[in-house]
Amino acid sequence: MFYYEQFFRTAIDGIDRSNIMPTTILISQVILLISFLVAVYESYIRGGDVRMLGIAGVKYVALGLVLSAYATIFRDVNTMFNAFSDFIAASTTGGDVFKSGCRISGTTAENMDLQELGTCSWAESRQL
Repeated sequence: MFYYEQFFRTAIDGIDRSNIMPTTILISQVILLISFLVAVYESYIRGGDVRMLGIAGVKYVALGLVLSAYATIFRDVNTMFNAFSDFIAASTTGGDVFKSGCRISGTTAENMDLQELGTCSWAESRQL
């Protein structure tokens, strides 16, 4: 598992535990509804512009679907990037740069008889 995967998973879990997302989605849906009503009004003002009304309706439906399935879409996109990074890691010999750097700093710290070097302790780097 890559470092950024742990970071995003921790962030997503923290967001899910809080009540901020339902409130944010509700506010964004209200803003979306107001913008749709403004588009309907503009269409009416321009003499019943059906094309403009249709475009506003399509935008409203598309953004409404994205907002209603936001958590699933975000997780699917995150999973896609994780699969892509796993593919890159499997096809190259470098591996995870953070773990590699931690391992190198741990080896350096061990050779210099230091207990800690930077943010990686030498005991953590041996476990990697």
